[in-house]
Amino acid sequence: MSAPWVFVHGWGFTPAIWSRIAPAFPAATMLSLPGHAGAPLLPACEWVAALRGMLPEKPCIGVGWSLGGMLLLAAAAKEPWRFRGLVLVAAAASFVRRKDWPWGVAESVLAGFAEEAALRRFYLLALGARRDAALFGKHAPPAKARAEGLGLLRALDLRGALAELALPTLWMAGARDTVLSPQAVRASARRGRGMFVCFQEAGHAPMWTHPVSFMETLRAWTSAFLTP
Repeated sequence: MSAPWVFVHGWGFTPAIWSRIAPAFPAATMLSLPGHAGAPLLPACEWVAALRGMLPEKPCIGVGWSLGGMLLLAAAAKEPWRFRGLVLVAAAASFVRRKDWPWGVAESVLAGFAEEAALRRFYLLALGARRDAALFGKHAPPAKARAEGLGLLRALDLRGALAELALPTLWMAGARDTVLSPQAVRASARRGRGMFVCFQEAGHAPMWTHPVSFMETLRAWTSAFLTP
C-alpha cells in the first residue's frame, strides 16, 4: 500500500500506545494531540484544524483511537480528499449519550475523568494491567490539556457528518470495553456504512492488548478495500 499511514492516539495518552504495532509501519506519522506528549497546548476549538495541518500532502490512511478517531472523522468531514480510508478504534460518532444515541458515556461519568483518582482508574480500564496503567500514567498530559480534550469528547457529535462520508472505514471495538460501549462503535459503523470488527477478549485498547489480532484485521481490511 503506497498511501502514507497516520496514527492519532486518544485522550490522556501518548503515541506510545501504538508501539506494539508500530514496527509494521516504519514510515508512519505518529501524531500527538495538543498538550499531550510535549505538543503545544491549543484551545479545543483548534484541535481539528491542527490535525489537518499535520496530515501529509498525499491522501493517507488515518488510524485513530478513541478521541483520536473522532478527530480524524472531523477532519475527514472537512477535507475527505485528504484520506484514502479511516480506521476508527474504540471511537464513535458521539462519545457521550444523547437523544437518539443511548450508547454513549453519561455526562456525569465523563466529568469524573477530570479527577486524578478517576484518571488512574481510566488508565487501568483502558489497558487492563496495573503495570501498563502505571507506565502511561507517568506521562499523563497536564490538567489543562485533559480539560480541553474532555470538552471535545463532550462536544463532538459527528453523526450527521458520518452519514455523508464516502470513505472506506474500519471500526474496531473490544467486547470487554468498559470505557466506551462496543455498541456505540457498532452503531457508528452502521451509520457510516463501514466494516465493524469486535475483539471478544479485548477492552478499550485492542492494538495494545491484542496486537496480533489487530494487525491481522487491519491487513485483511486493507487488502479488501484499499488495494488499487
